[in-house]
Formats: sequence, C-alpha cells, structure tokens
Amino acid sequence: MALKIDPDGTETVMEPETKEGFHTEILQKAVGGYIEVVTLPRLVEHEGETYYAIICDQDGKRKNLNVNDVATVLWAKAHGVPVGSFGDYLVGTVVFVKKGEVT
Repeated sequence: MALKIDPDGTETVMEPETKEGFHTEILQKAVGGYIEVVTLPRLVEHEGETYYAIICDQDGKRKNLNVNDVATVLWAKAHGVPVGSFGDYLVGTVVFVKKGEVT
C-alpha cells in the first residue's frame, strides 16, 4: 500500500496492481511524468503506516509544478530537520512507497 499526496494535500491510498508491487507505468501515471525514486534516510511514519521511499516527477521543478507542502514536511521529517531549514522542497504529486513495492 502506497500513499499518493497531491499538491493540494489530498491523500489517496494506492494498492499495488500485483503482489510484486507497482510497475513503473502506474507510478508514472500517478506522478504525471518520468519517475525519480528517492530513498529516505529514515523511515517515515504517517497515519500508522511506514514508508521508505518517495516517487516523484523527475522534471517537476522544471515543469513548474506546484509545491507539495504535505510531502515536503514528511520528507524533511525523514531527514530529521525542521521544514523551514531543510533548503529543498517537493513539487507535484508524490507517492510514498513501502519497501519492496516498486518493481
């Protein structure tokens, strides 16, 4: 089970289409472009679930996608720093995945 977070803060649970996990095409569709997989330095816990990586649009900043504040807060939390001092941000729709969910 993955967590898709849109820039407006909408959260949607995504179930893998197979027991092996999510295929690249499904994740590309979810984020709206070619994917970038960002492994987190620490696991992120959110609403009782634990995530280990972020899937985002690798060209999101170049495309001037909207900042994703909710995803950025979780990302900064994984780095153990306050959001305001993190120095970077996530844009567009972001998918948080559990270990072994990406094929």
